Amino acid sequence: MLLAAGTVVQAQVAPPSPASAAGKSYGDGSYVLPKTSAPNLYLEGGLVYTRYDAGDAGTENFYGVNAAFGWRINKNNKIQVELGVLASSGDEYSEYVPDVGQARISFDYATVPLLASYSYCIPLDANGRWDLRITPTVGLYTMKMESEAKAGGVKISSDDTDSAIAYGVGIGTSYHINNRFYLDFGYRFMRVGSLTCKLWGESLELDDANTHSITASFGWKF
Repeated sequence: MLLAAGTVVQAQVAPPSPASAAGKSYGDGSYVLPKTSAPNLYLEGGLVYTRYDAGDAGTENFYGVNAAFGWRINKNNKIQVELGVLASSGDEYSEYVPDVGQARISFDYATVPLLASYSYCIPLDANGRWDLRITPTVGLYTMKMESEAKAGGVKISSDDTDSAIAYGVGIGTSYHINNRFYLDFGYRFMRVGSLTCKLWGESLELDDANTHSITASFGWKF
């Protein structure tokens, strides 16, 4: 009886364990899910490099930024929507035009991918600091083409925009700094449908293209 009473008293006065004192910091015992009673949402932003390979039409290198909003459903599944803005270094060449002289013509490209993705995440350690993700992706790929001509002190330009469906898959890894912030690094392959833009009164068509992207992002879980 005394032993039982002593146990009750000890339970009443004993200090809380570090885990209980910390409160609901880690919803699943890891760094992935900070909340147990509400959706684990996140914002993510970072840098993107994309190589656009249009086959016989050539390749272009694009550099830009992206931003994403997502929901970490559980330890193994998440979904997100992503918007990117990228631009290429463009192409430029010179051409002699009779009665005008030497003309310099340039082509510049900008892309705005709007993507939706699902990720299957595989924890790589017991605490969930590291995970590997496989990410099927689908969305809309919008490209703006602009051409500028300079000759004899005169500058004129022409531009147009077109969009195509894009789909593909990515792979990446995330490092959870703590239960609020993480870093993500990934590679993504996308197949982009054909694009047609009208420049200088002529239609310029790009056949279906393959894109290869490398991303580096910083994320905030809230």
